[in-house]
Amino acid sequence: IRHSKREAHGGLENVVNGLGLSFEGRAHSGLVDSRNTAKIVRQMLQQGFRFQRTTRGLAPDGQGWGQRKKRRQEAGAREMAGERESAGE
Repeated sequence: IRHSKREAHGGLENVVNGLGLSFEGRAHSGLVDSRNTAKIVRQMLQQGFRFQRTTRGLAPDGQGWGQRKKRRQEAGAREMAGERESAGE
């Protein structure tokens, strides 16, 4: 883990133990791995690490951020095309 000025190697169990935490459960079990990963995250937060979002994320409607503007532009273009058809163009 870069924030602890050491290279992470040897898997999740070694990282957890290397941070002075206790690895609990059977390795490669989804729930167990999630809990042990949460221990690492808590330790990072306690040491002052700041997480930053690197993905765009999703809006409440399930669309990616920034796609609403694109959809509005597309809807406006369709509306304009419909008006042109109505006008006989």
